[in-house]
Amino acid sequence: MDMYISEFFEQPEFESSQAYNQEKHTFGMLSAVFNLTLEFSIWYFFVPAWLWNKVDAFMAQTNLCLAIPYRNDILQAFLFILMWTLFNMVITLPFTIYKTFVIEERWGYNKTTAGTFACDYIKGFMITKILTAVFLPLILWIIHAAGPALIPSLIGFSVAMILLINLLIPVVILPLFFTFSDLEDGELKTAIFAESVKTGITVS
Repeated sequence: MDMYISEFFEQPEFESSQAYNQEKHTFGMLSAVFNLTLEFSIWYFFVPAWLWNKVDAFMAQTNLCLAIPYRNDILQAFLFILMWTLFNMVITLPFTIYKTFVIEERWGYNKTTAGTFACDYIKGFMITKILTAVFLPLILWIIHAAGPALIPSLIGFSVAMILLINLLIPVVILPLFFTFSDLEDGELKTAIFAESVKTGITVS
């Protein structure tokens, strides 16, 4: 262990941290290789086009096709994104579970229960689909109606969407996953407020 950090860590604690980071890094590399291979295979075998055609056939067989083509595009695009999201969840979920409940658990860093994990996963999925249902029709409408102004219209909409989501994250989305409370009076709170005064950053 380096002499400059030896005063902050005990040797067993340092070795445990190194072993944990090594295992996490190895798992991350294996996951990255798997994801890259999967991504290449998906595009090589035209899986998105196959899935789009399957959704189109499903809509035709179940009489979901509407008389207005624009609304058909919205429904088909939403169903396509829904199926694509479910496909990705099936692929990535085992890796997430292993990282959380095997690696993190082994080294004592996991504070998540199976119930909380499942609940957060479902909430994340539902939030994504709600946002998709709101923004997708607007995007398709812009593509349908913008004409020569398509690119600047999409840029403007993207900026507005990002700003709106950034406003919603701390107010609406994060409270669904975390419980926030005021910091108790003490040394930490005093130090934070002192630093905010020094840097000119307002904290509440």
